[in-house]
Amino acid sequence: MPIMGPNLEGVKPEKIKKQASWPEKHSELYTQVGARLRALRLERETTQEALAQLVGMKRTSLTNIEKGRQKLLLHTIIDLAEALGVSPIELLPPAQLKAKLKTDKHG
Repeated sequence: MPIMGPNLEGVKPEKIKKQASWPEKHSELYTQVGARLRALRLERETTQEALAQLVGMKRTSLTNIEKGRQKLLLHTIIDLAEALGVSPIELLPPAQLKAKLKTDKHG
């Protein structure tokens, strides 16, 4: 049965290129951001509970972010960086990973 909807009217399902879902496509990015966040938090000898409270989130959310299992909104990255006393750019992965992700996206 053809798929109906904007720009897909009459397109057969088997003709649609299957794209990786968010976890598959970006998991390495979120894992790297989470690891960087955890490292900065530990350098400052701050608990997950204390950092989570500073930015208005639950400790479990911070745990999931640090493990790369939860997406981050831009304002959350900024809030976490400010709470840790760093620039938001310091939470992002190194340039090598960004280049790899860009290559994977286009390759």
